[in-house]
Order: sequence, then structure tokens, then C-alpha cells
Amino acid sequence: QHALIKDVLSGADALDAATLNALRFGLAALCFSPWLPKVLPPRGVRAALEWRGGAELGFWLYLGFCLQAVGLLYTTAQRSGLLLYLNVKLVPFFALALFGRAVPLSAWLSALAALIGTGLVAGDGAGGVPPNVGDALSVAAASASAMFILRLETFASVTDPKSLNAVCQLGVFVLSVAWALAQA
Repeated sequence: QHALIKDVLSGADALDAATLNALRFGLAALCFSPWLPKVLPPRGVRAALEWRGGAELGFWLYLGFCLQAVGLLYTTAQRSGLLLYLNVKLVPFFALALFGRAVPLSAWLSALAALIGTGLVAGDGAGGVPPNVGDALSVAAASASAMFILRLETFASVTDPKSLNAVCQLGVFVLSVAWALAQA
């Protein structure tokens, strides 16, 4: 995925990151549109949660994909992919710091080992590309993805997954279109 996105963003027929995300998530939103929750009464508490949760998850997903796409303009696809997979390792840190959740020692140890290993591999400057702003954007994208994971835990058990996903995809599409229009 990372190499393909980098190629689309940097080739002779390159798309800008906003347009790429608008196209990707426009297609996804269209595919999931049959599962959008009803907006007319009676919508109920569940439909309201699906809209609220989907909108919030859409924001985190949008932020992650935007940061990933822009980061790929500056760093290699390999390094970006490696750094983006920090998302799972960041979850225990965010769970404690932002939500006060207890995190088992085993999760801390494995996350710490993975963070150190990722830092060693990504920070070696191999391939002639020293650490750069694209790497920082990739870590920020991983952080947004970690927030997506944490917030999904909140909404997944009380909503219909297809409806939640439909709103999420629509939200990313709307935000990506706004980003593309702001750049025009």
C-alpha cells in the first residue's frame, strides 16, 4: 500500500494527497452507503451513536491517511510503512495517558521493545535517506491510527459495525474533499 501511494503521489501523472484521499474514500463511502444509519425520525439512540462515533472515527482515520500521504512525499515507502505500524505499539501509551486505563506489564514490555526496535531500524539512514519530516509525519499518522483504535473500542460494542464504518468512510471523504478544495 505505501509503495503504491508513494508512486501515485510522485509519478509524472501524480495526484495531490488530498485528491487521492478524496477518490479513495469517495469510492469507499459509495460502497458502504447502503448501511448509513437513518437520519429521519425515529432514529433512536443507536443511530445517533453511529453518526457521532462514525464522525469521530472518520476524523482520526482522515488525519492518519492525510499525514501518511503527505509524509510519503518526504520519506521512503519502506520507512513510512515501518513507522505507521507503530500505531499498535502506541495504543497502551495513549490508553494510560489519555484515558487512564490500566495496561498490563506484558503490554508495556512488548510495546517498549517494539518501539526501540522500530527506532533502530527506521533511524539508521539506510538507503541514503536520513531521518526527515516525512518520518515525523508518519509517526503522527501512527498516533492518529492509535487514537482510531482506542476510540473504536468505545463505539464497536454499542453500534452496528457496518453503519459505523459507513459513517466513518463518509466522514473521511467529506474531510478529504474539503482539504482538496482548500488547496485549489
